[in-house]
Amino acid sequence: MRKLQSLPNPNFLIIGSKKSGSTLLYEMLGEHPEIWLPEEKEPGYFIDPDWQRPECWEAYRKLFRSAPAEATWIGEASTGYTTAPHNGNTPERIRERLGRPKLIYILRDPVKRAISNFEHSFLHGFYPADITLAEAIANDRILIDTSCYAMQLDAYAAVFGDDAVHVVIFEELLREPRLVLEAAAKYLELSPEDHEWPDALPTVNSGRQNAVSVQVDGLLGQGLMRRLARKVPISVKELVRSRLPGVQREIPAATEQDIAALTQGVAEDLVQLHERLGPRIDLWPTVTRLS
Repeated sequence: MRKLQSLPNPNFLIIGSKKSGSTLLYEMLGEHPEIWLPEEKEPGYFIDPDWQRPECWEAYRKLFRSAPAEATWIGEASTGYTTAPHNGNTPERIRERLGRPKLIYILRDPVKRAISNFEHSFLHGFYPADITLAEAIANDRILIDTSCYAMQLDAYAAVFGDDAVHVVIFEELLREPRLVLEAAAKYLELSPEDHEWPDALPTVNSGRQNAVSVQVDGLLGQGLMRRLARKVPISVKELVRSRLPGVQREIPAATEQDIAALTQGVAEDLVQLHERLGPRIDLWPTVTRLS
C-alpha cells in the first residue's frame, strides 16, 4: 500500500454540470490508456463543509492510491463543483489544493437539465411527495443557478483565467462522440494516435428510465447488491418498481408554465453564454424559445 505522502493528487477534474451526461463522459474518458479515474464518481471533496480538515483531505487523496505511476492524467468528477453560489468558493478551494488542474465542464440544455435535476432529487426524497415543480423552482434556487452556465464559468475564470475550462456540449457528444472526445483529449494534450474513440455511444437511458433505476437501486443501499443491480435491464427494474410499494413515488410532470419559468430564469445567463460559445448552443430548445 502506498503511503499517503506518495499518493498523487488529481491533475484534472470534470466539474459538472449535474444531470448533463458527466457519467457518460467520465466512463468514455476513462477508457483512454493514459487517463486514470477512481471507481467512485462524485467524491465532492471541494464542496464538503469539512474540506479543510486533515482527515477529509487524507480520505480524498486515498481515492487515488490505485493510480498507476505511468498515468498521464489522474482525475475525478463531481458535478457539485459547478453549483455556485451554494457550496462555497469551489474554484478557490481547487486552486489551493491542486494548483492549476485541467477542468472539463459538460453542459446540456439548461431547462432540460433543471427538470432532470428536480426529478433526480425528488426520487431521492430531497423534496416532499406533494411538491410541484413550480414550487421547487420558486423555493430552491439551486435548480436554476446550476443551469446558469455562464455564471459558473465566470467563477472559474476569476480564479483560473478565461480559457481554463474546456466545455463539452452533451448534445454534441451524443451526435458526434468521436469529434467531441478527440477535442477533450487534445485539451488534455494527448496524442490523437493514442486511442481510437468510438463513432457511436452506448444507448443512453431516458430521464424516466434513470428515475426507475434510482428508485430500485436505492432500496439496495451500498455494496455488492447495488453494483449488481446496475447491470439489471431497465425492463426488469420497471417490473420490480411496479410490484414494490416503496418505490411508487410519481414524479410531478413539468407543465408549460414550469418550462416558461425555467426559461426566463436562465435567459439572461444564456445571452452571456452565447457570447462565450456562440452557435454551439443554438441546438438547445431553450435557445430556440428565446430567439
